[in-house]
Amino acid sequence: MMKKNLLLSMLVLSMYSMKAQEEVKPEAAGSSQSIYGEFLGNGIVFSVNYDVLFKGDKGFGARAGLGFLGVNNASVFTVPVGLFHLSGKAPHYFEAGFGVTYMKGTIDFGTDGKETGDGFVYMPTLGYRYAPLGKSFTGRVYFGPFISGSVVLFPWGGVSIGYKFR
Repeated sequence: MMKKNLLLSMLVLSMYSMKAQEEVKPEAAGSSQSIYGEFLGNGIVFSVNYDVLFKGDKGFGARAGLGFLGVNNASVFTVPVGLFHLSGKAPHYFEAGFGVTYMKGTIDFGTDGKETGDGFVYMPTLGYRYAPLGKSFTGRVYFGPFISGSVVLFPWGGVSIGYKFR
């Protein structure tokens, strides 16, 4: 009888152990990553960006992107990078961040020559991020000042739409 109880106890414990190994919390499954297109915001006009949270689905993360716009005889190339923090509960998060964007622009005046310039823009931001757990659509809306030397534009902001994965 004692052998039977011991065997039954071992069987129940092993089944419980197997079940516990199957359940992986989303936060423990790796870092959340997103690819998104952004209108205005840190990319100035339009940019394609990648961001990654350092751990799980909220907390601190980083982003980087590339933007380009060519209109008539003018073009601008941008490289937005930044750090951010997400707080809240899925799928609704408050986002606070700080970004730096390198910009290089060219205007072609035809026979009068070409004018080229470059510089940095700084953008502290506050906003909202929609990001359900797991693979899904994600979106962001945020605002903050656009700071370049002595020029400060406020309000400034951006809208992003993309895809979240692990």
